[in-house]
Amino acid sequence: MLSSVHIENIALIKNIDITFSGGFTVLTGETGAGKSIIIDALSLLCGARGDREIIRSGEENAVVEGLFTDLGKKTLAALASFDVSPDEDGILLIRRQLSFDGRTVAKIGTRQVPISRLREISPLLIAIHGQQDTQILADEQEQLRLLDGFAENGDLLRGYEAEYTKYTSLKEKLRDLKRAEEDKSFRLDMINYKISEIEKAKLSEGEEERLVSEKTLLSNSEKIIANSNEAYDNIYREPGCALDRISKAISSLKQLSGIIPEADGIIERLNNISYELDDISETLVNYSSPDEENPVLRLDAVEERLEQISSLKRKYKTDIEGILKEYSCLR
Repeated sequence: MLSSVHIENIALIKNIDITFSGGFTVLTGETGAGKSIIIDALSLLCGARGDREIIRSGEENAVVEGLFTDLGKKTLAALASFDVSPDEDGILLIRRQLSFDGRTVAKIGTRQVPISRLREISPLLIAIHGQQDTQILADEQEQLRLLDGFAENGDLLRGYEAEYTKYTSLKEKLRDLKRAEEDKSFRLDMINYKISEIEKAKLSEGEEERLVSEKTLLSNSEKIIANSNEAYDNIYREPGCALDRISKAISSLKQLSGIIPEADGIIERLNNISYELDDISETLVNYSSPDEENPVLRLDAVEERLEQISSLKRKYKTDIEGILKEYSCLR
């Protein structure tokens, strides 16, 4: 119960201490005597909004303190749920201070707390009844508590709460199972999509490197054909080409065979050079004429394929080998 209240610098009240004894207490007085101010002060103690206009003229601060004693077990248990408890003597002190600069401080015992905490615990300590409303009856949870208390159905309520807890737990598990099934279905769809995508791409190891090399050749096809032909002419095809001159040199040196000791060795070396130039000529033939396929169209196809491969590499954040490994895992 509220044992005493101290009010300081609120409206007309300079300083007042009111002690409440057991039983029924009545505050009487003429209109304007300050009865409503006391109720307003108690409302501040309950966490009501504080306006600096309520501070007594000429003062910097206003203070309200309430002392609560003889708290019942149910009240103590309810207060404990808000981390609030009386001191070792069973006394609970609540203090609210308003400053003219707009600051407000609330304390429970010696500990400072937010104003919202006063609003939470005040229905457990004080019921302020006005002409048209009441704080405690406006709270739906308190209405249920009063009804259950009146019906004396504590055992039934505890049984219901236990069953309701089971129900909500099972409902949550069902929701988790449905969500897991949806996730499983989504992952399966994604796996099938990836498998189909990789299969359609028909990737092979080393393909990208081959395409890059081919792209280089196709991009320089005119230059390759022109210069390969020129080299082929100078080595093999044109009169007076390198092979013709080497052949003549060999014929001349054969006339010196047996005359100078180095003649046969030089002839053998020139023959080797001749064979090497023949091989080079055959290689140049492959570059000296365009393929039957249009190089421009082939270049477009190669670039399109490289872009497809590059897109897949970005998507899967790995190279072709890594994509193929993922495909094997997905299968």
